[in-house]
Amino acid sequence: MNKLKQLISQLQSTNSRTEKESILSQNKDKLEFLLTFLCDKSIITGLSTKKIQKEVPLQSIPHLSELEALHQIISYLKTNNTGTDQDISYIKSLAKADQFLLDVATKSLKVGIDSKTLNKVWGNVIQKFQVMLAKKYEEHSHKVDNMIVTLKLDGMRCILLKENGIVMAYSREGKVINGLVEFEKDFSTLPDNTMFDGELIAKRLENEEASDQFRRTIKLARTDGDKFGLEYYCFDWMPIDEFRDGKSKLRCFDRKSSLDYELNGRGFYSLIKALDPLYVGSDKDKIPELLAEVESQKLEGLMINNTDSYYECKRSDALLKVKTMQTVDLLCTGLEKGEGRLSDVVGKIKVDYKGHEVLVGSGFSDNDRKYFIDNSNEIVGRV
Repeated sequence: MNKLKQLISQLQSTNSRTEKESILSQNKDKLEFLLTFLCDKSIITGLSTKKIQKEVPLQSIPHLSELEALHQIISYLKTNNTGTDQDISYIKSLAKADQFLLDVATKSLKVGIDSKTLNKVWGNVIQKFQVMLAKKYEEHSHKVDNMIVTLKLDGMRCILLKENGIVMAYSREGKVINGLVEFEKDFSTLPDNTMFDGELIAKRLENEEASDQFRRTIKLARTDGDKFGLEYYCFDWMPIDEFRDGKSKLRCFDRKSSLDYELNGRGFYSLIKALDPLYVGSDKDKIPELLAEVESQKLEGLMINNTDSYYECKRSDALLKVKTMQTVDLLCTGLEKGEGRLSDVVGKIKVDYKGHEVLVGSGFSDNDRKYFIDNSNEIVGRV
């Protein structure tokens, strides 16, 4: 176990990609079971750093070495990931207050490695889960002639995979979304062995602002257990085998036409709908006109689909996003340390936004995080 921790420490202490890859290539036998667990986003534990602190009765566990306990924790959480009190009790009983083991159980142990790196060095040890992501219209508009313009949805990305009659829902990172019980009737009707790409959105209330609807969407979608009050707007689909191969065989116009017929034209579905286009054609002067219209309704923006393009499981110029970027200057009111690798430096800063405390955690380099924790006066109390 000491050797394993030493290797993890070496990975954490270097920012050199070459050094990290060298450590991985020389120590696959020692690291694979742990790092594939930590880096596979499709594996969820149901435990957060807050939840694991819950006071629960501990169990009598036969004596295990730290390494044996680590293996048992990983094995247990792969099949017991609901985060129940029983799960918390068993994991804490195994960990015996060992912070390293608790960080593994909550997947908060940061080593500066992702699944892409592991697959590069060790072969495809983690199955890729990638969806199509958009590039910026301003930078790639010259690549689009014929286009299908749709609303840029402000919800929670959700990928549905129906395989052998069973529907599984995933976030765009590949994390399982459970509890979509209201969709079971619609799920039973969906064509088998098919991938659906869309967003979960809260059913809109009368006179509700789009920003309030988005906040309610996230709250409902992240609810533990069964989820109610959501709809699913689908904007793409293809056979599962094509999704796993990373590219569709049909072009965008054909995919969207058949999707519209399946979800909107047959009248079989109540909560699952195909996203309607706002414009189909080649007149790019329509873009600013449509953008102004949706922004007047306080909606987020537009998505531009290249009519002749294929679905690609990566960030692609076949799909472009159009939105007006907004910036705001805010008062920093405090700092919050991070978790795992960031436990001794800034994880997030606290800012005041219209009287509400908001946490901002992205955009900082490791040097920034260390500097601001040592020199908080440089940021706290300043705009």
